[in-house]
Amino acid sequence: FSFEQLQSQIKSKETLAEDDSRICHIFGRLYNNLGYVYWYQGKYWLAIDDFKDALRYFNLADLVEEIANSEDNIGRVYATLGYNLQAFEQIHDGLKRRIAARSQYREALSRNSLAIIYFRFNNAARALEEIEAALKIFERFEVERGIALAHFTRGVAYRRLTREVESWQNPTLANDQAFGYIEQAESDLRRALRIFSEKVQEPIRKIQVYNELACVYRARYLLLRSKNDPRQDEAFKR
Repeated sequence: FSFEQLQSQIKSKETLAEDDSRICHIFGRLYNNLGYVYWYQGKYWLAIDDFKDALRYFNLADLVEEIANSEDNIGRVYATLGYNLQAFEQIHDGLKRRIAARSQYREALSRNSLAIIYFRFNNAARALEEIEAALKIFERFEVERGIALAHFTRGVAYRRLTREVESWQNPTLANDQAFGYIEQAESDLRRALRIFSEKVQEPIRKIQVYNELACVYRARYLLLRSKNDPRQDEAFKR
């Protein structure tokens, strides 16, 4: 039967039947998983359409965590496409739902996603604030995957703060400050790499970490070159 038939059936009852809730969950997860497939295939608008279809079913049964998860997914796809405002709205709404539901682990996932969006708005201070909040929650619950994700995100954040030094002819960051960002970025990324290599087997995440480490090494090399530091040759080889 169609979504409209299911919607009519649910609205005709005073309370949500268990079978109806199960059907909403099954169809919602189906569309959500299809969204993931399109996302990883680079078919972003199709992914957004399927995530939105998932939301229709989840909203029908008021499945709060599933709603927040799909909103987070939509937000991250919007972010990939450069639609930062829409991304922020989706992820922030999911975060509010998870806070209201007192789902702290999921709240941390939303904060991690939100941090990425804040960086797209060039709001580094707020981004780092969200990452720190997420990391504290992950560490409290001893969730290794979450800890690795937070360290990865914070590493990317600090690495992006060094972008200004990559225009090495006219750097706007103080050298000591820039080196501090670079060292912190490498430390966070190496922590993430250890976890993804030894405790959480996610090959794609390892590739992402290696790519970011390469960017960190490039930033260090450009900074050293801007100072005509003799260590630049060693940094270039890395």
